[in-house]
Amino acid sequence: MVGLILACLCSASGGAWADVYKYRDYEGRVYLTDTPMKGGYKLVKRYRMQTTPRRSAGSGDSLAAMQARRQRYAPMIESAARASRVRPELVHAVVRAESAYRPDAVS
Repeated sequence: MVGLILACLCSASGGAWADVYKYRDYEGRVYLTDTPMKGGYKLVKRYRMQTTPRRSAGSGDSLAAMQARRQRYAPMIESAARASRVRPELVHAVVRAESAYRPDAVS
């Protein structure tokens, strides 16, 4: 899933460049961050990607627009959630928090 998120971010056009650091701690947990970490973390990979400019507040970010996008993507999200044995409500919560269902959003 992390690879899919990074692939989506990398495919964005225009905008500025951003670094994403992937670390692993001594227990094997993986962390993704936009700032270098110090301490007991091993740098696994540094991704350099181009980001798109943020949308303005008046560019279709209303609650009604977000709900329409949710309905559009709900069948795909629910199918992927079932296939991954993850509760669809959790996937919807993450998608809403990360992008408000906007396919062009950059986290």
